[in-house]
Amino acid sequence: MDNAYKVVSKNSRNYGSRVWNEKVRGAKQKMRLDLSMFRMGDIICYRHEQTHKIKGFFGNNIIRKQLRVGLPRDFAQYSHVEICGGGLYKDNERIGVESINVAPPKARAIDITKTHKGRYITLLRYRGYDDKLNARYKVAYASARLNHLPYDIKGILGFVLNWVTQNQKFFFCSEHCTYAIRTEFPNEFPGFSNSKVMPGHFLMFAEQGRFTKIFEGRIE
Repeated sequence: MDNAYKVVSKNSRNYGSRVWNEKVRGAKQKMRLDLSMFRMGDIICYRHEQTHKIKGFFGNNIIRKQLRVGLPRDFAQYSHVEICGGGLYKDNERIGVESINVAPPKARAIDITKTHKGRYITLLRYRGYDDKLNARYKVAYASARLNHLPYDIKGILGFVLNWVTQNQKFFFCSEHCTYAIRTEFPNEFPGFSNSKVMPGHFLMFAEQGRFTKIFEGRIE
């Protein structure tokens, strides 16, 4: 899939958007999710889909905020991210994928094939894992340690109301992912505090070569 689209020049207003031809569209439609692709420490990026009134409100405002800070529209459409915790197995067969879903009222472990069934995702793998043995496991464990932590409602309200300040003890989704990666790679994402990294930034980081795109499509 890395070669399945072309990226418009950085000087273009549409930088970051995918330009598909008919052959590529057909190839993309045939691609199916393989649960074995998911590894501990991967970043799962979810594209916004308005399926719930309240979630739709926050998702739409996250998109608007990401567009205001200059993210390309294709990247800004992603409103949620999670860190993969590995596979779920039954009789030595992988039947699901675990992650920590940082969402109100608190973070919790989920099987993405059930909680997010039908959603459109992009699966990213941090390239720093190639140079640091066992780092991806430690990042996944750092994420898991925050399970059941209350959600940073004030932080996400800051996407809508600029005068609202975040709660330093809690996290929202992209802040959670950034924190977990920085437990092993403290100098990653220079220029961004944990709370300033938004879901769409991970797509931007992938475009910059910091992540490898493993899969793009729906959880089916």
